[in-house]
Amino acid sequence: MSIKKSQGSILEGLDLERQVTESLNHANEAVDWEAFKKVVINDPTNKKIQSIANKYGYRADNSYMRSWGDPYVQLSPKDRNDFHPEIYFNDGYAGISKAKNPWKFEIQTTSYGSLDEKEYEKFLKCCQDAYNMVKELSKVDLSKLPQEPKEEK
Repeated sequence: MSIKKSQGSILEGLDLERQVTESLNHANEAVDWEAFKKVVINDPTNKKIQSIANKYGYRADNSYMRSWGDPYVQLSPKDRNDFHPEIYFNDGYAGISKAKNPWKFEIQTTSYGSLDEKEYEKFLKCCQDAYNMVKELSKVDLSKLPQEPKEEK
């Protein structure tokens, strides 16, 4: 199922199924997952995360609060053929308090061996983009993300 995309929308190119369902993957029919997907898509905090990611060459596919209270944020480089590093979100892990293991974004490091001057310049720009994005995303109040519905037992 695809959503209709508006011209210039930061959601352009993302379909609803990939937007949320891949990470939710729930089978309980008592929860209205279609309604939750729409809430996530239209949430201002989710849109802010997507806008920031887009500005730095990344895509933010999923952003919501898990049923146990930790945020889930999925980021990936738009172009896998450049030097943008992977960004991971450490959500504190279920059951561990935020004070003991704070929510944070982490930048994957890697080595590309020797690069010529132009490639090295691209590499530096991509690393700077990742750093700037993480710095900006760290200021977003993730606790305002929509809460994933709890499944009824």
